Amino acid sequence: MTVGGNKERFPATNGSVGTSSGGAGMGHLPRGEEDEAGGDDGALPPGHYDVSVEVLPKPQIADPEGATIAGALAALGFDVATVRAGKVFKLRIAAASEEACRETAQEIAGKLLVNPVIEEGHISLESPE
Repeated sequence: MTVGGNKERFPATNGSVGTSSGGAGMGHLPRGEEDEAGGDDGALPPGHYDVSVEVLPKPQIADPEGATIAGALAALGFDVATVRAGKVFKLRIAAASEEACRETAQEIAGKLLVNPVIEEGHISLESPE
């Protein structure tokens, strides 16, 4: 996993999460507290990190939803070679450091969000400003 929208792959062994590029979401995650004028200042609270976990079926696993979308796109006249349908989970994690946040995100993904038998995942981390 990397910072600023880049992604790191992580292994699918011992309950960890799989790999690949990648829903279900929790809705909008506010970026920070409102300022006195009532607007969002755009900053994350100190010690908090926004994390995205993207989950897709492994390449060898059939993806009927992706195939249906690809067929619909072709019918609409779009020339799209392949479509893989997945999920994106957005989390805000309180952690002492980026490394601690990465470890927590990997643990969450490996224990709950990604089924390593049939899915792969990527974690993206945004640093607080």
